[in-house]
Amino acid sequence: MTFCRECGTALSEGAQFCKSCGTSVTAQPAQAQAGQQRPVQQAAAKPRAPLSRKSKIRLIAGASFIILLAAGYLAGAHLTGKERLIAGFEQALNKQDAKSVAGYLTSTDDRLVINEESVAGFMRYLDSNPDAVKDVIASLQSQSSRLDENSSLTSEYDGTRDNYGLDGLVVLEKKGKQFLVFDKYELTVEPVYITVETNYKDVSLLLGGKELAVTDKPDYSKTFGPYAPGIFTLEAKLNSDIVELSRTEDISLVGVGSKYTADLYLDGQDVSVYTTLDDTEGLKARLFLNDKDTGVNPFEQSAVGPVLTDGSMEASIEVEYPWGTMKSGKSPIEGSYVEINLADNEDFQQGIIDIVVLNTREFLEAFTSGKVDGMTTATEDYKAGLQESVDYNQQHGYGYAGKYIATDFDLDSFQLYRSEGVWYVTLNTREHVEEDHFYPDEEPALEELSTMYEVTLVYDETAKTWLVELVEHNYGFSDERMVTHTEEKPALHTSVWAGGGAAAAAAAPAGSALEQMQTFMTGYLTASVDAINNRDFSYVSPLMEPSGPAYKESADYIVYLEKKGITEELLDVKVQEAEEVSDGAYEVTTAEHYTIFYEDGTSKNRKFISKYKVVFSDTNGWLLHTLINTDEQV
Repeated sequence: MTFCRECGTALSEGAQFCKSCGTSVTAQPAQAQAGQQRPVQQAAAKPRAPLSRKSKIRLIAGASFIILLAAGYLAGAHLTGKERLIAGFEQALNKQDAKSVAGYLTSTDDRLVINEESVAGFMRYLDSNPDAVKDVIASLQSQSSRLDENSSLTSEYDGTRDNYGLDGLVVLEKKGKQFLVFDKYELTVEPVYITVETNYKDVSLLLGGKELAVTDKPDYSKTFGPYAPGIFTLEAKLNSDIVELSRTEDISLVGVGSKYTADLYLDGQDVSVYTTLDDTEGLKARLFLNDKDTGVNPFEQSAVGPVLTDGSMEASIEVEYPWGTMKSGKSPIEGSYVEINLADNEDFQQGIIDIVVLNTREFLEAFTSGKVDGMTTATEDYKAGLQESVDYNQQHGYGYAGKYIATDFDLDSFQLYRSEGVWYVTLNTREHVEEDHFYPDEEPALEELSTMYEVTLVYDETAKTWLVELVEHNYGFSDERMVTHTEEKPALHTSVWAGGGAAAAAAAPAGSALEQMQTFMTGYLTASVDAINNRDFSYVSPLMEPSGPAYKESADYIVYLEKKGITEELLDVKVQEAEEVSDGAYEVTTAEHYTIFYEDGTSKNRKFISKYKVVFSDTNGWLLHTLINTDEQV
């Protein structure tokens, strides 16, 4: 009988395999032939006891466990492997799925929470750089290879990334074990801290539309973060009652390290405000920028800001003056300082122009009649100087004849200033007259002349009006911004002492009443026509007695003729009779010849015989008191 050499089980005759362990019989050692003698007697081999069923089960279970353990390890290694991590991350990037991308990333700083919101800038960077996804994945694969090659790397990241030679926007890091046996890998980003600097207080700072802070002081600097790398929109906004300033920048927090400084200085500037005033003590004023009250008194605080200096903003000043509150014109801000002309006010300038025009009329009347005290628009010093000129001409027999035609006013020349508490205004004019200076034995030959002057006016706080103080020759007139006053009906003024006869006698202290009345009535009726044509009673009021009935009648008559659109021209006046009715009072009869112009464009010559009462004033000379009657001559 033969036995299996593997398990010792007896083999059946002719068996090909051991039915116990399955070993091939042909693999058994060759047996001696029956009856064949062996040269040496060998001891028979001891048979091997067969495995029990229990042993067989244990053997099979062990083998299965080993197989399952190997399969589980391989599966775990696959599921936790870095290649699978990189592949999943790449898929999330390609799909531009911010939520999934955030799920793959971790931060090296626990203060940075990685979520869909915090990776918005990261996604924006990838979207703005078409090759970025490819570059990031290539970098991660390269890092994976280096991790395989460099077994000296520790399993824990110690915060010194450069020590490992790792690079890229996203870093692959081996961070310990998971399930005790598998290497744990993470995709990490290094956060960035932003230091924001700006130059003004109350500036709102925003990152990605979300407010970071409102600055509480000028020259502000503060660090914010942490933020994931990426592209973000950083804004600085200053909204005030004066100005709106803003600055927006897209900043890239990629490849900048862990710290980034953003300069968000706003393009505004503090400007200094200047005027022509040296004496500003006690003045109440307000500075306006683009018609908005800043609440700043520019005489107490000259610098203001921030403002734009590109000419888009304008400054003006409102001041409380003795004559009322007045606001200057607007001056564009185009640099670090702005100069404001306080006299640049349309109503104020027109008021000064009216006074200068009236002063020119009064000057011609006073210069040719000798009645200087009747001027209402001049200071006492001005009238005293004019009286000297009148006296000189009278003494030397110099005559003057002139017509006031027009005056040009240089609006940019108006300047307002204060000295020792007194207010002055100066301006440049160009006066047009037809005039001639002649001797008594000559006939005047009028010639049109244009003369430039600088006129100085002073504000009389008692009389509450501006008065002309000085008129000097000047050559600084500019036509760039100019207005012109033109006389509608220029009146001829001739020195009453020129030419001899009645006029000369009337100018002298002595002379017949008829001669004196001829001089006075000529001047009065000429002024009356000027008052009618210019719709201004002040032309004639200095020649009238305020207490007489003619004073109010004349004022009302001017209003009446204005409504009718009627103007007049005095052609001739002759005093026919002058009868003294009391001490210093005369009844004067005149023959007057006029051309009357009507609103419809027609005109008519008319003649009148009128009787007036004229009285003498020690202060103002002859004055018209009453219009007794008037009759038109057919």
